[in-house]
Amino acid sequence: MFIVAPAALWLTVRLRARGGTISVKRCGVDATGGRPAQARADALVLISDLEADLAAIAESTGESPDDEHDAEGSTLGYERARVGSLLDQARRSLAGIDGAIERKRQGTYGLCEVCGSGIPTERLEALATTTLCVTCAARPDL
Repeated sequence: MFIVAPAALWLTVRLRARGGTISVKRCGVDATGGRPAQARADALVLISDLEADLAAIAESTGESPDDEHDAEGSTLGYERARVGSLLDQARRSLAGIDGAIERKRQGTYGLCEVCGSGIPTERLEALATTTLCVTCAARPDL
């Protein structure tokens, strides 16, 4: 579950497989100017953990890959889909962090990529990886 807080994304992941809990993780991802390198490192750890969890789920279904006829099949199928989705989100977050770091390096961080106007500080505090000002973000054609 992603909860967007000012300048941070918090992700809590709980996974269950046949043996019980695989892992519980909490990762803060902050892409603001203060800690972009740490935010990137946190995102990489999260991605690695989710990949390991996905592999553990696959391993737990190795003996009986037929989810449809396994008593726990629907639960495992759900967990596999959920962890896969969280992994996709984490990878998109990493791409956003990398983009913010690159824009900061180029001196364009905080400028709208569509109209070139400045993105308000409040918006950057809430969505540190945003590339659009409020006006452009509200446009239905973008």
